[in-house]
Amino acid sequence: MTVHFGQLATYFRQGGPMMWPLLFFSLLALTFIIERFIVFTKAKINVNEFLTRIRKALLVNRNVKEAIKVCEQHRGPVASVMKAGLLRYGNTREDIEKTIENAALYELDRLEKRMGILATTANVAPMLGFLGTVTGMIKSFATLAEQGLTNPG
Repeated sequence: MTVHFGQLATYFRQGGPMMWPLLFFSLLALTFIIERFIVFTKAKINVNEFLTRIRKALLVNRNVKEAIKVCEQHRGPVASVMKAGLLRYGNTREDIEKTIENAALYELDRLEKRMGILATTANVAPMLGFLGTVTGMIKSFATLAEQGLTNPG
């Protein structure tokens, strides 16, 4: 089934006033889906290769500064959290753990940013569609009542 733009516009007009909020929420969701896709794509790294380089810097070369440079060469939350811990090298274990926890919470917050908007849109759009359906049914029954066709049999 091929739907041309003209047919789509006709369907849109026939859908009534609830089509505008539905269109708005659809475009809003699409915008944030694309934005989140870009963020998640940038956050993705080859973890095995990254950890191999970190292990080599720390275990073989015994060089924390080299490990920090490895973290700076990689983008994303894993490298940022690792770097935060490495920057505290020489401090107490509790201090390092707290720093890593804080860095992880910060990175998680960045990854989850704007997800509430997507969740709200996903909940509101079906309700608007249902409201449009109910409104259309009310209009249909009102039209039938005006024409005296409430009891056709």
